[in-house]
Amino acid sequence: MLQAIRDRAQGLIVWIIVGLIIITFALFGLSSYLGGGGKAVVATVNGTEISQAEFLHEYQNMRERLQQMLGENYRPELFDESRMKQQVLESLIRRVLIDQALADDNFHVAFERVAKTIHGISAFQGPDGKFSAERYKQVMRVQGMDPDRFVLQVARDIAQQDLQGGIQDSAVVTDGQLRDVLRLEGQQREAGYFLLPVARYQNKVKLDEQTVADWYEKNKQRFQIPEAVKLQYIEIDLETLAKNIQISDEEIQAHYKQYRENYLLEPERRRVRHILITVKDPAEDAKARKTIEALARRIRNGESFAEVARAASQDPLTAEKGGDLGYITPGSMDPAFDKLAFSLKKGELGGPVRTRFGYHLIEVEDIKPARYRSLKEVREQIRKELQMQQAEQRFNDLVSRLNDLSFEIPDTLEPVAEELGVPLEEGPWITRAHAPPPFDNPRILSAAFSDEVLHEGRNSELLELSDTRVMVLRVADHRPASVRPLKEVRDQVVAVLKAEKARELALKDAEAAIVALEAGTPPEAVAKQYEQRWVAAGLVGRQGAKANKDTVEPAVRKALFDIPRPHDGKPVFINTLIDSQRVAVVGLFRVVDGEVDLKGAQAKARRQALRRVLGASEFNAWVDRLESEADITRHLELVNSDAL
Repeated sequence: MLQAIRDRAQGLIVWIIVGLIIITFALFGLSSYLGGGGKAVVATVNGTEISQAEFLHEYQNMRERLQQMLGENYRPELFDESRMKQQVLESLIRRVLIDQALADDNFHVAFERVAKTIHGISAFQGPDGKFSAERYKQVMRVQGMDPDRFVLQVARDIAQQDLQGGIQDSAVVTDGQLRDVLRLEGQQREAGYFLLPVARYQNKVKLDEQTVADWYEKNKQRFQIPEAVKLQYIEIDLETLAKNIQISDEEIQAHYKQYRENYLLEPERRRVRHILITVKDPAEDAKARKTIEALARRIRNGESFAEVARAASQDPLTAEKGGDLGYITPGSMDPAFDKLAFSLKKGELGGPVRTRFGYHLIEVEDIKPARYRSLKEVREQIRKELQMQQAEQRFNDLVSRLNDLSFEIPDTLEPVAEELGVPLEEGPWITRAHAPPPFDNPRILSAAFSDEVLHEGRNSELLELSDTRVMVLRVADHRPASVRPLKEVRDQVVAVLKAEKARELALKDAEAAIVALEAGTPPEAVAKQYEQRWVAAGLVGRQGAKANKDTVEPAVRKALFDIPRPHDGKPVFINTLIDSQRVAVVGLFRVVDGEVDLKGAQAKARRQALRRVLGASEFNAWVDRLESEADITRHLELVNSDAL
């Protein structure tokens, strides 16, 4: 199967978002930058180890991308931390399984394709939108990434994409499957309904104090004030350090002069003619040299280089053109030829020079100098590069000293900040579930509420917040968890109880209404009995269509399409709570299946969509089989460790 793929390889909403982010491959940064990375192993897959450091990096990367994706809508409490960690671990295990399958089948990606992919990454492109080797090196350096490891990571990502695409493209959708989908998608249901507002039952609810007290005792956790801490911390940020470094104009000019080649727009070009006397056998070397020297004397005595080349050159491609090679750039010719050609002055004759082809005479007819970006154009780029270079050195030093001092002085950060010359900052009150950036980082929260920091009063270990930011923190103030007393929350308890009891009464009336409807009472009369209006919705589609006046709201529509088909012409009635404030009584009278045209444009589009769905399912099934046959050991105690 993988060989076939190789042949073609050229070229809950919240949890859906989490899954999409986990698929994205991660780059490796500060753990290697700081020389860190523990030896703890969170899983072993057929002998291949997944380190705790690798897991932590992937988990943090997923959290950061999730936060970027959701923006202001991001809330840590929306996500089950334990579940997210489990998903990250499983994604890493599946990644290793796929890598092993690729390796077993000797599946490789051409270097040219990897290079093209890297060249297309915007982070590595210069102001002109083209790949910049200098920018690439800078990003690698700043992010603390190993270029070789990065290239392998990109190659692995391409290979996995090709593998997945190959399996997915092999999926087949039968006419029977497509027919069922079109029939169900186009299905319409003749329906009617009426709504019972829960609010109208509120006044019928009577509560005594004992009921309120009993409910409060059973649901105290709903009124808990969570444990909170206020932190002192020292943060070292590479970008902040860089911005505060002053770079002089003299430094910028010196850098530009020394590294001018990094700002090359167009290399030097020279129009060159040559005469070649070939050497096919070492025994012919002396004879060939005498011949080329004689030709050189003729040219120096006044004969035209072009005429001599036409008469005597043994290069079949250029002899008729008088030896004209056109414009060449450095590195485009044999090294010996190249060196001589770019050392001559305009109009100067050079040679003989020996290459693997034989002896050459060279004449330079024209020189077009190299073009560089001006100092004015690259001044700010150079300033930032120099700032980052100097900041890296200070960053390394500060991180090392912060790590040592915060350990040597474990019960305070004030002398540490003073010794390092950095500010000691204080954050707001935070809880495990509610913390503003940057305190919503999982490493910060884990450290802040760990026994060592929270209860023993010690400084935290050095925490990696990103590839270029670290922090050490301690608890400046602590507020234990508590429960608000009943007298403070009584109004809330009463409101919740009344809402619950009112919904129960509404559902009870809805059940009574269904009994009447099934007994043959006209729907309009039943709805009127409850002071409501029966809505004869007519034929309702799965997706709705305003053009057909199909405006049934989604919750009612969903309930309608969950009802089993009517039998013997008898309508089917159900009741459902469509939101916290309304109960619906819904009747289904008739089902009309969608028309099926297997050759139309809609059918073609649906077949393609189904292929993608089935292909993804087949790929997941293939990976599941790999997992079922693999020897996998998971160390969940390390995955769920407070240190993470």
